Amino acid sequence: QQYQLDTKLSNPSFKRKGAKIVAEKKLKELGWDNDNLFRYSNEQRNLIGYFLLELSIAFGLVERRAKFIARKKSPNFIYLSKTLDENYHSFQNHLEFKAYKDYPLIEKPLNWNLLDCESRFNCSGGYHEEWIRGVNALCRGYKYQSIFSNETISLINTLQQTAWNIDNDVFKVLKRAVEYGLKIGNLNVVVRHPELDLGIPENIKKLDKNHPDRKAWRRRISKIRTNHAEMVKKSTRTFHLIPLANRFQREPRFYLSWSADYRSRLYPQQSLLQPQSSDHEKSILTFADGCKLDKRGEIWAAQAIGAARLGSKKPFKDRTHWTYDNKELLKAIAQDPLGMSNHIDQADEPWQFLQLVMEWNRVVLNKDKYIWDVPIGADSTSSGLQLLSAMRRDKTGMLYSNLLPIKHRDEAPKDAYSEVLRIAREAAESSPETHWLSNFMQDRKLAKPILMTALYNSTAYTNRENIKEFFIEKEVYPEQINFNDVSIIYKFLIDACKHVFKDAFQTLDWLNKLVKVALNKSDDGLRWTTPTNDIIHLIEFESNTRRIQTTHLGKVKIFTGHSETIDKRKMRNALAASFIHSYDASLLKSAFKDWDEPIALI
Repeated sequence: QQYQLDTKLSNPSFKRKGAKIVAEKKLKELGWDNDNLFRYSNEQRNLIGYFLLELSIAFGLVERRAKFIARKKSPNFIYLSKTLDENYHSFQNHLEFKAYKDYPLIEKPLNWNLLDCESRFNCSGGYHEEWIRGVNALCRGYKYQSIFSNETISLINTLQQTAWNIDNDVFKVLKRAVEYGLKIGNLNVVVRHPELDLGIPENIKKLDKNHPDRKAWRRRISKIRTNHAEMVKKSTRTFHLIPLANRFQREPRFYLSWSADYRSRLYPQQSLLQPQSSDHEKSILTFADGCKLDKRGEIWAAQAIGAARLGSKKPFKDRTHWTYDNKELLKAIAQDPLGMSNHIDQADEPWQFLQLVMEWNRVVLNKDKYIWDVPIGADSTSSGLQLLSAMRRDKTGMLYSNLLPIKHRDEAPKDAYSEVLRIAREAAESSPETHWLSNFMQDRKLAKPILMTALYNSTAYTNRENIKEFFIEKEVYPEQINFNDVSIIYKFLIDACKHVFKDAFQTLDWLNKLVKVALNKSDDGLRWTTPTNDIIHLIEFESNTRRIQTTHLGKVKIFTGHSETIDKRKMRNALAASFIHSYDASLLKSAFKDWDEPIALI
């Protein structure tokens, strides 16, 4: 039987038929006769199916309705009855209610304890239900043997003490935007095209099926349906978010439980209503315990509004002044957010900008409340470049990753991506053959993905594809820029990255040499200890795959699980990013070691 089921290039139905014939043959050898080998014919199967449908209709489970689909064609269609459809949705809501992964906690999560074991076996904290804790250990991932220190557990417990609320004003705007189909920022909404409900026009219906106008109409309707399905697919998360936020509006406060990946980076255990999500999701969250703004706090709040509107690359002074100089605009946005949606949509982070503006209007301008509750974010300039440049005391690298003291707080932050692009552009201009390429090297977004990923051992192929995608979006590829030009531009950019962050890339080369030596001496993965005494364990296994023959896609390789063979190539590629991220996490734990106020990690 198994031989028949594994027949290469065979149709699945033939495989099953072959296995069945083999089984019947063996049974006959054991003394069975044809009467014992009863099997349904296709006609009998259809009759049983029709009988079950008739019973379902008789009992009111489904309804049979005739539907006109063409001239002289009105077949019966089967629909769920209203009662069964309501039961189905009720059951679906019950399942969603049990979907604990999406739900924050209404009681403080259990504190994590420092146990003498690998962190993947530490199930002491987080959720209150023991069976849920059993599948949500301190370390995510069953294969990693990382051991986390007291510093890690201390910061996680601090994060779990932070209480949250739903920002009712922003959430009200979000729901209305979804209801009206108003796309602001990265909010995905569904706008139903009117032609989807009109059916085929009479003038098109009279045309022959092969008429060009009828074909053009079918193509247009097909495109409209495809676009609508894509909108629905992209909006699924928002459709889940809104009823969940509606429910937690009624809670005076709620909490998030946290855990870590094998590098000791910290993440919420909930997938919704948490601060590591998209712009509009973060904007409906506020701290339940805010603070009173002193003069310094007000300045930081002002610069946060300016940063959300203009972007964080603007000087501190410009961000702060923009907020104070646009008092009337901020009031108008707070009073009529949807009416001012065009202004909101122009912001670098539209929904967080709206949330900050509404809080500024309440606390600073109108003084309707005295406590500021909205989180204010702070981020590093490419933390990997910062860490490696600091370890090597590389003054150029530290300068362009904004680690060195500035002469004045109103000085603009250094832009590493623009500096890389400038050097690459100068290199292109130095040769008559490539001078013309410098015209296409003006946007800092071209350099950002290269500099951000090259430090993490991204391949040349991936980097070239990123550059190609950039030029496709700019609509200059392949008409004005071809793939050979992309390769040349990539060479200029990667050389510029290594020029600005010379010591960081030297360290990357050293790590790649080190890992080759370590992998030759270890058959149990790689381990290192961070400054906060976390023992990080990196291990990857080869994937078991099976190649199958499909009708439409040809030969396809599918994943069937992990083997017990260590994948040294995968570990070698992952080391640089894992090492840097573990130090990034270590720095956070050191910085907030004694913190006991509301905090979240982004």
